[in-house]
Amino acid sequence: MSHAAPAPTNVVPEELLHHWDVGAWLRVEELSGGAVNRVFSVTTTGKRYVRRRYRTASDVQLKREAQVTGWVRQHGLPAIAPLSSLTGERHVEHDGVLYALFPFADGSQKTASDLTRQDAIAAGDMLGQLHRSIAELPTGDLKQPRLMWDGKAWEERLRVLERAILERSPDDPQSDIALARVRAQRAWMAHPDCRHSHDLGAALQLTHGDFHHGNLFFNAGRVSAVIDWEQTALLPRAYEAIRAATYMFDLQRDPTVAFLSSWLQVTGASADELTEGAMAFSVVRDHWVWPLEEVYLSGNDRARRYIPAAPYEPFSLLRAEIQMGL
Repeated sequence: MSHAAPAPTNVVPEELLHHWDVGAWLRVEELSGGAVNRVFSVTTTGKRYVRRRYRTASDVQLKREAQVTGWVRQHGLPAIAPLSSLTGERHVEHDGVLYALFPFADGSQKTASDLTRQDAIAAGDMLGQLHRSIAELPTGDLKQPRLMWDGKAWEERLRVLERAILERSPDDPQSDIALARVRAQRAWMAHPDCRHSHDLGAALQLTHGDFHHGNLFFNAGRVSAVIDWEQTALLPRAYEAIRAATYMFDLQRDPTVAFLSSWLQVTGASADELTEGAMAFSVVRDHWVWPLEEVYLSGNDRARRYIPAAPYEPFSLLRAEIQMGL
């Protein structure tokens, strides 16, 4: 649901326009954000909205999204919830594809390079408030994730990626860094110090699941909206805090410390809890191949921006840096 510069599109299923009572649809523009789902700005006779076309989300997932965003909004926090259709549904199916319509979020999004220290503090405060508000929300059918990988199978998975990258055009702007990252990651998968599992223990709660700057809107030094709730997950809250800090600040000390300090102050989490979250996330991050597979195996070029421009380094060897100064 990005509010980035729009690109005009004619992809407007006529039957879809009448599911919501929001006035006549005057203009629909595809937005550049969204690496998986497609998102569109919708201008009607009344106001602007955002329509999302889901690629993989299940009906169960989306019902949970509506439940969680409704709960968070009842607690006075700015979650952007899907609007009800004329038949009372939050998500509408058309030709086997699920759609939702959202209010246009207040504020503006920022790139990682534009985030200020105040933004870091505001984001940490918001994540802490979200964790507090949804801690008591029933988890329903959510299952505890198992952090466990087969090292040999992962090495082979990376070999498949390597071959796909080598087969790409020599004009591919990211092939060199992608190839170097895949080879370094495969070497780490075979290293005796590489951990392929982690026991999450019992300290799990509902989390946003994908909290980072791309899903936040800022206005007057605060977070004015939090979007994209369909990946809600049962995880340690400190895991999500470390993940968010990594995605937003890439281990830069000052904003990382500002963000995590703000989150710690709101949640009252201990240093030990944060360390445990970092240990859990490090195992996941070491095995992270999603953007490379999206680009080189699935042909999804919108995921290119998530491929780090730096050489691959095992997060498990770097995690101490993210907690410096706390």
